Parts: sequence; C-alpha cells; structure tokens
Amino acid sequence: MPPPSADPTKSKTSFASSTSLPQRLARSESRAASVSQTAIDVLSTLSQVTQAVPYLSIISGVLAQVVQIKKDIDFCRQEWEGVMEDIEKIREMVERFREHCEKAGRAEDALPDELKSAFKCLESCIERVFKALDIFCSRSKGIASRVTAVLKRDKHLRIVQQCRSDVARVLNMFNTELQIHQLVKIHELWAAVRPHASLISKLNSPYPDEKLPAPPAILCGRDDEVRAIINMILHQVPAHIAIMGSGGIGKTSVALAVLHSPGVIQRFENRRFFVACDAATGVDALILEILKVFGMSLESGIAPTTKVLAFLEASSCIVCLDNFETPWDADPRAVEAFLAKVTSTSSTVIVTSRGSGRPPQTNWSKPLLPPLRPLTLEAALETWESICGEQDEFAERLVKAVDCVPLAVTLLAHLAESDCAEVVWMLWNKKFTAMVRTYDSDHRLGSMEFSIELSLQNPRIAANPHALQVLGVLCLLPLGIRLASVDAMEDAFEGLLPDILTARLVLMQSSLAYSTDGFMRVLSPIRHYIQKRHRPEEPLLDRLENYYLSVASQVTWRTSLVIRQHIYIELGNIAAVFELSLERSSALPALIEGVLVFSDVCTMLCVYDTKLLTLAATMAAKRAVALEGRCLGRLGFLFYFLDRLEDANDTLQRSIAIHAAAGDRLAHATDLRALARVHIRQKLVPEAEEALLRSAALHVEEDDMSGKAQTLWVLGTLYRRGNRITEAQRTLREALELGGAWCRPDVLLDFGHLNSQIGDFREAERVLLEAAELHARAENQLGRGHDVQRLGYVYTEMGRFEEARARLEEALELHAATGSQRGQAFDYRGLAKLYVRMDRLDDAEAAYRNAAELQRKAGELIAQADTLRDLCEVYVGMGRPTNSETVLRDAIELRRSAGHAAGQAEELKRLGDLYLTMDRVVDARDAYSRAAKIYAETDRIAYDAMLQQMQQLEGRLDQPLV
Repeated sequence: MPPPSADPTKSKTSFASSTSLPQRLARSESRAASVSQTAIDVLSTLSQVTQAVPYLSIISGVLAQVVQIKKDIDFCRQEWEGVMEDIEKIREMVERFREHCEKAGRAEDALPDELKSAFKCLESCIERVFKALDIFCSRSKGIASRVTAVLKRDKHLRIVQQCRSDVARVLNMFNTELQIHQLVKIHELWAAVRPHASLISKLNSPYPDEKLPAPPAILCGRDDEVRAIINMILHQVPAHIAIMGSGGIGKTSVALAVLHSPGVIQRFENRRFFVACDAATGVDALILEILKVFGMSLESGIAPTTKVLAFLEASSCIVCLDNFETPWDADPRAVEAFLAKVTSTSSTVIVTSRGSGRPPQTNWSKPLLPPLRPLTLEAALETWESICGEQDEFAERLVKAVDCVPLAVTLLAHLAESDCAEVVWMLWNKKFTAMVRTYDSDHRLGSMEFSIELSLQNPRIAANPHALQVLGVLCLLPLGIRLASVDAMEDAFEGLLPDILTARLVLMQSSLAYSTDGFMRVLSPIRHYIQKRHRPEEPLLDRLENYYLSVASQVTWRTSLVIRQHIYIELGNIAAVFELSLERSSALPALIEGVLVFSDVCTMLCVYDTKLLTLAATMAAKRAVALEGRCLGRLGFLFYFLDRLEDANDTLQRSIAIHAAAGDRLAHATDLRALARVHIRQKLVPEAEEALLRSAALHVEEDDMSGKAQTLWVLGTLYRRGNRITEAQRTLREALELGGAWCRPDVLLDFGHLNSQIGDFREAERVLLEAAELHARAENQLGRGHDVQRLGYVYTEMGRFEEARARLEEALELHAATGSQRGQAFDYRGLAKLYVRMDRLDDAEAAYRNAAELQRKAGELIAQADTLRDLCEVYVGMGRPTNSETVLRDAIELRRSAGHAAGQAEELKRLGDLYLTMDRVVDARDAYSRAAKIYAETDRIAYDAMLQQMQQLEGRLDQPLV
C-alpha cells in the first residue's frame, strides 16, 4: 500500500500555521509601529501562502484588520468610510465562499483556478491601502505630521479616491470571477450530464438496479460496523467512508449490506452504485469502470473525468469503490487526486481497500472506521451453521484454525456440506502439513491460502476438471468473463474449455466465483492466489491471446458503434491480456498490430494508454521486430495529446530514425506530420514547415493522396498562422480536394480562420457554420467547440456582440466538457476581446486572467505571454500603468523561459514604449537596449529601427547613450 503523501497545504510555512499572522499583528501593535510596518508584516506572510482554502480564513482576518484600522484615522475619515464599506463587502464574500468550501468537505483544497487571479489582485490592493493608511494615521508621527496633512488635503483626497477606485475594482472583479466560476461549473455539469438525462431521470426509481450486486446471503458478527456506517451516511451528508482490512475479512460484504439497508434505500433509492475496481490498473481504467457502472458511454467525446464528476454532482448518489487498492497501488498520486475530486461532489462515497491506510487528500467522515477484524468465534460458528445447518467440535477446530477469517470459514463450510466437519478436519491436518512442506519458506501458505487450495480439491471440482481451467483463465481477466461472450470464447478455445457455463455453476457452488453485472468474477484473494499457484498452461494462454486479438482488431471498428461498445466494455481485459502476451507471445508481430489498433480505438475514446505501447515498443526492440518504429510513432502522438511535448519530440525522432533506415516512406511521412504538430505547439515554425514539406513529398512518392491531404491541412494551418495568406489558401484548397469528406469540417475551420484574417467575415461565417454542422453530425464535440469559438470571434469583428457572446459561451461549454484547457483559454480570450469592444474593461481583465491561468496549467508559456500582452493593453486603457508594467515583465520572463527570443525582444520594446508614457526615460532606454541586443542576433531590420529610436532619446537624458 502506498504511504500517505504529505498534504501540500500543510507543507509550507504559510497560513496553515494559523497563529503566525495574529502574532505578527500583535508584535507590531506592541511596538507602536506605523501602519506601514504592520502592512509589511502582513504581506510578508501573505507571500508565503499556498492558495488553498485555509488561506481564506487568514485573508478574511487581514481584511477585518484593515477595517478596524479606520478608528485610528485622524483626518479624511468620512472619505475613508466608502473604502472600508467595500472592503467589508469583499470580506463577507470571502467568508461566504470559505464556509461553502468547508460545508462541501473541501477545507484543504486548492482554490479554483478562476479565482486565483482575483486573490492576487486583492493582495496587491491590500498593500496599497495599507501604505495609504500610513499617511492618514498620524497619531504615531506627532503634531508636525498632522499639520503637514492638513496642508496637503487636496493631495490626500486624491489618494483616498484612488484607494476607493482600486477597492471598488477588486470588488467588481470578485463578483465577475465568482460568476464566471459558477458559469464554468454549470457548463461542465450540463454538458456532461445532458447526454444521459434519461438515465438520471430514472435514478429516483424505487426499483433496484440490476447492476447492483445482491446483498450478502450470510453476514454474521458485523452488525456494529454496518450500523456505524449507516449512521454516518444518514447524518453526515455527503459521507466519505473507508472500510479497511486484510484480504477475505469481509469488506465487500459489509459494503453491500450497507447499500441494501432500509435506511440507505430510503435515502438514495436507485441512486446506489457498486464499482468493482479489480480491473482498474490506474486512474484512467478506474474512471472507465465507474462510467460503465453508471451506464454512460464515451461516444460523445466528453472527457471521462468530467462525465464522472458531473454525474456524481447531479445525482447526489452513493457509490462504493470496491477493492480500491488495485488502482491505488498502481498509480498512487493520480488515484488519490481523482478520489479527492470524487469526494468533493455532493455524492456519498464508500471505499473498501486492503490494508489499514486511507488515501490522503480526502476528508473522511468521523469517527474513522477502524480496520475490520476477524469474526468472533460465535460469529464464525454462526456463519458455519448458516451454510451447513449444524456445527460441532470439528467445525470449531476448523474456524479456529483459519483465525475466524470470514472467507476461509465460508470456503471450509461449503466443503463440509458434501461430507462433514470431521472429514474436512482430517483433510486439513493431513494436507496442510504436506502443502506447507511443498513450498519453501519464502512462499509459505497461510491459512487463507490453504483454505482456497483445499476448496480446489473438493468433489465438485474433481468431477468437472474444466472448472479449474476456467478458474485459471477467469483470474487473468480483471473484469471477469463476460457471460454474453461465453459462446464466442468456447469457439475460440476449440474444445479446451468446452462448457464454461457448467464450470461457472461448479465454481459458484464452491464459493470460488460469483456473477454480477453480466460478468463471472472472483474475489480478490482468490484471484491473487490462483495467479500465483495455478497459472493456465500455454495452450490456454495462446487461445486467450487470439480471442482478445479478434475482439480488439476488427477492421470495422471505426464505423461500427456495436464493435466499439464491445471493445469499451472489455477494455480492462484486453489491456491485461495484451500485457501478459507481450512477454510470452510466439506471434509477436500480429499481437503488436493488435495493440496498435487497440490504441487507435482507445484514442477515439479519449483513453491514452502509454503503458501498453511502451511495453510493445520495448518487446519489439528486444525481439528484433520491425514494428518498434510504429509503436514509437503512436506513442509519440499519445504524448502530444497529453501535452508531454518533450517526450513526444524524443519518441517521434526515434521512430523517424527507424523508419528512415528501413525505407518505410509512409510511416516516415506520418511521423514527420506528427512531429510537425509538436513543433507548431512549441512555436518552432521553420522546423514544423520543413517536417511537413518532407512528409508531403514522401506521400507523393508513394502515391498516397489521402496522406498528402492530411499533411497539407496541417501545412495550410501553419501558413495561415504565419499570415502567409496566398500559400495558406492554395494549400488548404488542395487539402480539401484530395481529402474528401473525412477532413472537410477541419479544413473548413481553417478556411474560417483564414477568411477572418483577410476581413471576409461573411464567407468566414458561412464556412464555419458548415464546419460546425459537420462536426455535430460526427459527434465531434471538440471540433464543434473550435468552430463556434471562431464564430464568436467573427461576430465580434462584425459588431454582432450578443451573438458573439452566445457563441463564445457555447464554446466554453463544449471545451470544458471535453477537458480542453487550451480551448477554454481561447474562449476566455475571445470574451475578453468582446468586452474590450463593449468597453467593459473590468470584465475583459477578468477574462484575460482566466485565460492566462488556464494556459499556465497547460504549460502553454508562449500563449500565456500573448494573453498577458493583451492584458497589458487593457490596463493601459484603464489608466493602470503599474499593472501594465507587471504583466509585461511576466510576459518577458515567460518568453525567455520558452526560448522565444523574437517575442522577448518585442515585449521589451513594448515595455520601453510604456516607460516613455510614464516619463521613465532611463528605464525606457534600458528596455530598448535589451531588445536591441536580441534583435542584433535575430532581426537586423528591427535592430536598425531600435537603434534609431534609442538615438531619439538622447535629448531627453542627462547622460549620453552607451
């Protein structure tokens, strides 16, 4: 079990130590220091804060302290009243938001990204107010200060008016940001649940869902635990409960008993869900398992995480994540973070997990449930009697021998059904000793394992030898055997497993398997034991590999929804079998071909499984299979989708080298096109163009016009972004002619961009509407989001502001639903440009701030710098040159970090221009000089112009230019 990770909100010397700020304030007052000294103490503490919800309590206290200072103001007190009223309004908003977070169980969460910029502005505003108050609280400065203050009353009134303007602007920003935050959440929720409205409408039905497993037939000795959990569920809404304990101790039985209890049924009705996590070997697989239980598909293109969280928020259900240790062990940090999001919704969550440690980052309901212990002797014997109908001294000896562990007691009791407890006891003594001697000390059988082994030797299994083989195959499949696929599996195994259904009956009678949700499954302790001790023989493994190859490699998967749904249902099984087979397969080329097709399907379903492709590439390299390059090419493209651009670049370069050496021109061309996409995102334009031209030439050499069309589309986009209009028109038109219907909506989107650039807005509107319609027919939410976003930009340019706002908000909804941070950032940029046109500069500032934060999260340094540059212009329009300077400096640093020298020089020149408007001539000269040094190496024309501009400053400086 992974060790609990440290809480990031408590790892810094920040507001998590709640006494630091009051102590600083007390020290300041006791020293009779000035108000500005108090401000220094407060803000030095603020600068260390991790912006999390504990921070809200402190910022609220700081605001309250500001309001209290008004009693120390000796002049202009009436003018300060308005400032203090607005500060108190901000404090009340912060308090309400903090209380909402705590009620939602998110007391340690990070602040929403939409709000961080508002708090940064608030901190700056507090600093300015503190410094201003220092002038007006003259008591500590003597009579001379008061006399001076009276003489400078007009100047001081302007200072108060500026403070009031700043505070009012922050107050307006908070109102705007909270509205935007709420709008984003509503859009995400609505977009994710809208396709499943009929499903959610049925959730209040009193009839049980067939996907919910039946309650345990026998559950003895667990009344106290079940009662405690039910009490927390009914009185701590929403409850978050972890049922911990060792394997076979009864965690799943307790959870099911809770889900089927009258009180829980009355509260949640049909909103009760049980998710078996056995097949979830990571966070993505866990999300898919949850979606399956919810009855939600991935066909709409909405990000799976968004769907899960939106469903949980909309339904206020109760969900049990059983055997949670499987995904948690595989991917601790990602799974912990996902669980924290799940438990921040309005739904109740139960987790069962082997061990005694609970996942951190989740606010678990109190009191914490201790790990389940073995049954009392009385409860164990009651369990035995419920199965066998009677108990005796041998039954007592047996339950003691297995330490009263429920699963072991159940297995032995079922053995005793066909004989008697005395015979089972004799077998135990005889065979347990022999089996312990069979295994060395490092693999010694425990009582639980021996109980399983003894169950495998019962008469039912002996009479049906195929049952043990079926069990071996079953334990290799995390999801279990799909009952609807039994006939196909029997055909695939060609007599090796002739009667799976009969074997299923025998295994269920022996308590070695169970059925739920259309699958035959096994309990986790049994699965682990069988995998370790009774792995199927090679012929069975070969047939299992071939069967799942046939499932995952059907050529019509792109056009057949039924085939995609079949693959989707068995994703966990396919991945597990492929991983096992890659280590042992004698037909590796065919298997890797299947892995590549499977990866294509997963990508279409928004599942990016890099682990399987990495293993495939490694095995191909070890065994000299030519498919290594294709695996690397596909892997590089997955890294591109995951915004891991350095990994994408390195992996694609390796693939290109392999395909070039092998003379595989089509694969080489495909790799070059993917690499060009990476370069475009990295703003490496010359490198991207070179890769695309080479790709197009290779496609022509192979007479592959469809591949050439794909490359020309990307090349046309590159030319358009570089304002190479004629080349873009020619290239995109050729791509449209060669590509046919499959690429038409994407190329039309680029034509819409292009027509906007040249001012042909009517034509832009026409082609974008057609693109949006085509993307909607294809159920491509992301593509449609891009179309309507661009329409919003076009309508802004046409002065159709209401239509622009509606389109941009629709785009924001679509991009939020598909998890596209980049798309959302450009939606906010579009809204900001719209607000500038409407002279709503405060709203424009908030929208640009949101865009910049999304770009920061996505690692889009250059795009973030572009946004800050535009925000600088908004601040200029608002008469806030200091803010303009701050964001420009941030933009310069971002471009320096991204290695974007040309952009860095442009921003330095812009900074110099700003300094001139502020009469800071020396600073302007310094900025121009830094820009000139960069231009000297990148742009000689710009360098010469810069030198001329610097010469013009000589007359305004007291010293000559160096």
